[in-house]
Amino acid sequence: MKKTSASLFVACVLLAITAAGQQDLPFRVNRVTDRVTIFSPGRYAPEAATAVVTTAKALVLIDTGLSPTLAELTKAKIKQELGRDDVAYIVNTHFHFDHTDGNQVYRGAAIIGHDSDALQIQRFAQGKNQFIVSRRNRLAQLEGRLKAQDPKSRGALATEETIRFERILIDDLQKSYIPTPPTRTLSDRMDLTVDDLTLKFYHFGVAHTDGDIVIHIPELGILFIGDLFHPQYLSSTADPALRSAVPRWIEILGGVLTNENEVKTVIGGHGDVMSRDWLVAQRRYIQDLWNAVLKVKKEGGDAQAVQAQYPLEKAFPYLGTYFDLKSSVVLDNFRQNITDFWRSDMMPAATEIEGILRQSGPDAARARFQEIRTRLTREYDIDEREFNALGYRFLQQEDKIPEAIAVFEMNTQAFPESWNVWDSLAEAYRNGGDRDKAELYYAKSVALNPDNVNGRNNLSELRGYKLDMQGQTKEAAGFQPGASTGLQGPYLGQTPPGLVPKVFAPGILSTAGNFEFSIAFAPDGREIYFTRRKDQGGLNTIMVSRREKNGWMAPEDASFGKGYPGNEPHITPDGNKLYFGCVRQQPGADRPGYGIWVAERTAQGWSEPRYHGPGMFVSSGRSRNLYMTDITNIAGGGIICYPFVDGKYGSPRRLGGGVNFPAVGFHAVIAADESFIVVDSDNRPGGQGGEGDLWVCFKKSDGSWSEGYNLGDQVNTPGANFCPALSPDGKFLFYSTCRDIYWVSTEVILRLRPRDLE
Repeated sequence: MKKTSASLFVACVLLAITAAGQQDLPFRVNRVTDRVTIFSPGRYAPEAATAVVTTAKALVLIDTGLSPTLAELTKAKIKQELGRDDVAYIVNTHFHFDHTDGNQVYRGAAIIGHDSDALQIQRFAQGKNQFIVSRRNRLAQLEGRLKAQDPKSRGALATEETIRFERILIDDLQKSYIPTPPTRTLSDRMDLTVDDLTLKFYHFGVAHTDGDIVIHIPELGILFIGDLFHPQYLSSTADPALRSAVPRWIEILGGVLTNENEVKTVIGGHGDVMSRDWLVAQRRYIQDLWNAVLKVKKEGGDAQAVQAQYPLEKAFPYLGTYFDLKSSVVLDNFRQNITDFWRSDMMPAATEIEGILRQSGPDAARARFQEIRTRLTREYDIDEREFNALGYRFLQQEDKIPEAIAVFEMNTQAFPESWNVWDSLAEAYRNGGDRDKAELYYAKSVALNPDNVNGRNNLSELRGYKLDMQGQTKEAAGFQPGASTGLQGPYLGQTPPGLVPKVFAPGILSTAGNFEFSIAFAPDGREIYFTRRKDQGGLNTIMVSRREKNGWMAPEDASFGKGYPGNEPHITPDGNKLYFGCVRQQPGADRPGYGIWVAERTAQGWSEPRYHGPGMFVSSGRSRNLYMTDITNIAGGGIICYPFVDGKYGSPRRLGGGVNFPAVGFHAVIAADESFIVVDSDNRPGGQGGEGDLWVCFKKSDGSWSEGYNLGDQVNTPGANFCPALSPDGKFLFYSTCRDIYWVSTEVILRLRPRDLE
């Protein structure tokens, strides 16, 4: 008996469980011929489909779909419809996840694909966690879109279905996905005989990806084209980062379309079925547009001249049978085709500049760029997208910011009317610490495109930072660390605020030149812990001030920190535990990393801290439930809760309502009775902007959370407002703004509670 690895066994069990919970998923089944059937998951969403070719001896599958669970369901549907599931061959038309992530389900089948697929599937697996984050963001966008749609409309039904698929995809990637690349590959062409059929594989050339293949079955008159063409778009859907191999497209299409009887039906990667005449028109268009581009180049014109001399409707009227030549989608596609065709045989200027930057530095690269722009415009293609991608490759390296700035500056010179190039240049200057130039270029980007949300948000944060610096207290620390201040009474002897916030303990806790945030109190109020960053760009340090017989002592370094960068302390309501964030060596790790640590209260003070786990900014109520920020996406990001049940903590749950919507929460404090939660969040509609506003959500009778209510202009400013905390008696809200810690009466929160929740 063949042994199965433990990981594969667990994955199979998870797949079986997950698939069992999705048995109600409908499928569209299209029997194109008696030998070819297309299985498309769902009723409305255009997810990638699986096509099945039937022979007497075996089944051949074209693509395996979005995820292992969907592949398992597809496999079951194939068995139900065709009475068999003896899959001998799988063909991946290209490496994209929605066409290959189901490969692992068909164990034992030979998988055929392009030479480049294995590397690309490996890269996808390596970047899986980051990809999951992007899909969670997409899921949040889809959920927001669904709220604005008519629940009974086809669009809403399609959105609901897409949300379901996204959740399956994310769940599979976290629990059961095993990267499974092709076992047989081709670089150019390959033939495969399966019973009475000959499958002819052709590498199409650089197009949708650099590894697309088409599959021709002459005996059936079928051509599978993957995602190369779409019924609503002109020509191949070329990847903007690649240079289209147009002559290769013409060659391959000309070859397979030579014999009229050998291609009668064309099948796309998402279940679309087109006619031979449709593809013939596409091939003619590619050839005609290519000839037009070559002719204009020979005459000394440019890409704009192609569009002027060869307008779509007049130059390519035969396309009108299949496309609306006046639609914005088709016209945009036509313009993009011209750009892609024009640059396909030119040398990429970005590649030239990258080499010079790495060998000779920014000044030499700038000089070469000017030469390319003035004297070598026919030989080199200056592509905005390629330069932007190059700039970001440099920007991802901390020591290459000057190179990134040089690249983005070149892009602004070549494309001064593009809002995106100015946005990228601003980001590079911001990463480099030049906030003034970052503000200048974000402003220029937003002026060119007022809908540039990223630019508006960054501009707001930069201007908010200026306000914070200007609004910081001017009172320097008046006491040496640990010295007696002589102050008596609770809260460092400060006069409590009302509904108008004020700086907490200026010159003692909030001090000029330092950045203070995130405060915590012992239940008896006799210890105050907070975070201080002692200089611009310095390390975070947890400070403590204690109330002694002679009054409060000036803040000093907390003993449990022991020189490690630490921040955001939280003391549990019973006073027995102190949680904090810290960068230090975790058990089993080979290098220091950020995580949550916890110290226990003893008769001698706080114990030696131990590692608690991943996360950030802990808060807890009397129930002992732990709330924190999910920085590793263990539960979807944002604010999560570990419920304390039967003496132990359960699995984390992401909080709903307004806690993480319409933008995720970054830091949150829970009321002692968990009746409300205050959260800071960036760039929510109705906020002040800057780098965070404070919002409150109230607990409903069913245990869910209400929408978020902004704490108002008295509390929130156009700067940073973050790290909320509550006093042990629940009377005061503390938070950080203007680089200091402020406090205000919690009446500002309670006044926002809706009557139906009182």
